[in-house]
Order: sequence, then C-alpha cells, then structure tokens
Amino acid sequence: MSWWPGWNSADNVGFWSHFWFWFGIACLFVAGACQVISHIYKLRKDALVAHKLLVLTDRVADQHGKADEARHRAVVGALQKQLEQANSSVTEPHNGVTARVLTPEQQETLIADLSPFVGQKVRVDTVMGSEDRLALAKDFVEIFRAAKWDVDPISPLQVAYEEPPVGLEPTINKAGSVPPAFPALVGTLAVLGLGASTGFTDEHTPVGVIDMKVGVRASPPEK
Repeated sequence: MSWWPGWNSADNVGFWSHFWFWFGIACLFVAGACQVISHIYKLRKDALVAHKLLVLTDRVADQHGKADEARHRAVVGALQKQLEQANSSVTEPHNGVTARVLTPEQQETLIADLSPFVGQKVRVDTVMGSEDRLALAKDFVEIFRAAKWDVDPISPLQVAYEEPPVGLEPTINKAGSVPPAFPALVGTLAVLGLGASTGFTDEHTPVGVIDMKVGVRASPPEK
C-alpha cells in the first residue's frame, strides 16, 4: 500500500488518519441528512397523492350531486305536472268540460257545505259510454252519502240521452218548491269552478229530488 498518500511518513499517516476519521463522520452526517430529506420527500409525495385523491373524490361527488339534482328536478317537474293536471280536472263553467275525478279538497268542501241538509233526496245520472264520466258520477255518490243525503240506490245511473247534458247539471222539477239544499249545491259547484251559478229544471225529475247529471264534454269553442 505504498502508493497510499503519506503511507511511509509518520507525520503524514497521522494526518490522513484524522482526515479519514472526520471524513467518515461527515459522511455519516450527510447520510443522515439524506435520510431526513428522503423522508421529507416521501411525506410530500403522500400529501400530494392524498390531495389528488381528494380532488378526484370531490369531482365524483360533484358529478353525483349534479346527477341527483337533475333527477330531483325531473321528479319535481313530473309532480308539478301531475298537480297541474289534477287542478285542471274540473268542469269549466264556460265550456262544460267534465272532470275525470274531483280533488280531495273539492270533495271536502262539497261535503261540508251539503252536510246541513241531511236527508235530501238525490240521484246521480251520467251519460252512457264513458269511464271518466262514470268515475266522476261515483265521486258524487260518495259525496252525497258522506253528507248524509238520501241517495237513490240506482245511482250512478247511466242513461242514453237523446240530448245529453253538458258538464255538470244539478236539476230539479220546477213544479215543486225548490229544496233548500239545491241552492247550496249549485253555489258550491260554482265557487269550486265545477258548474254554472244557476241550476237546471226538468219535468221528468221527481218533485223534491235533486238530479245530479254528469254530462259530456263540450266541444272547444271555434277560433
């Protein structure tokens, strides 16, 4: 090993001995520093990966939220459309368009206004040939029964009219006195938008009986 620096000199050997000792110590510090720096970079890497995952999660959640919001709007729109259809299912007094069924609010109002006239004789007729009209006639039968009126057992009767009624036509025989319940029925139908503000008369209706006629839909007015 004579080619090593200072190998053959006692003074130089001492120098190189100290040199390599402290050089080794310095290398240890450098190695430790490298380990610390490596650890810091690892922590930074983990933090960046976690942040990226968080961003991706937020994007996915945002997309799901938008999808849920779109579905919610679609459901709300469908419900609003159904509500509008339900609210428009009435007999319009100007054109006699007959509803399919009455809303719960309309039924409750009719029952409340007709209940004071317990025992009033009534029958329900409808034009033959329509399930919609028959369903509406059945609604009126249930309303009159809830109001404790005396409903003709044949109600609702489907009739083949020569000249069918249009819309809702509460009818009495003008030969007798007007039953007190008749103005109440006509007035409530008018307030609810279910009929005209005046009733109808028919000589074929038994005296003292109110004939609730559920008629055909009127043709739309010509433009």
